[in-house]
Amino acid sequence: MFKKISLLALLISGSVALAQSHTPPALSDGEISKVLLTINDGEIDASEVAKDKTQNKEVKDFAKTMIKDHKSNMKDTKKLAKTNNFDLKDSDLSKSLKEEAKDSKKSLKKSEHSGFDQKYVELQISMHQKALDTLDGTLIPNAQSADLKMHLQKTREAVAMHLKHAKNLDEKIKVQ
Repeated sequence: MFKKISLLALLISGSVALAQSHTPPALSDGEISKVLLTINDGEIDASEVAKDKTQNKEVKDFAKTMIKDHKSNMKDTKKLAKTNNFDLKDSDLSKSLKEEAKDSKKSLKKSEHSGFDQKYVELQISMHQKALDTLDGTLIPNAQSADLKMHLQKTREAVAMHLKHAKNLDEKIKVQ
């Protein structure tokens, strides 16, 4: 009986170890900060293109707001990382977000003027939804530092507000 229990315990612990080895490692606070900086960079890049390319005042104003707000968040994120000595390392997540943003920027630059505003606003909806999902599913739950967690919560509120604004702008553009 003791051998059966020992064997069962060994099998269970081996299964747990195997399951844990297939779970991606949690992001460090430095990697989380780098992901947030990457998200901000992508938003700024897309909005710079829109600011220069759109003829629609509301879209231009939205793009300017995105640039201002995301630059401010980048500044705050960098300051927080420096204060807390976070090692701003790339992760698979930050690398994939960077590639997506690069592709989106290229696509925006190639867009025809007639459909540009719609494409930019739809991209903003998509990017902000992905940012919210990333904040909720990965960044906030993995943050170790209380200061970083608070910063991420504040960022989440701003991203949710941006998403709502983009959706409202999308409705206005569709009517025009």
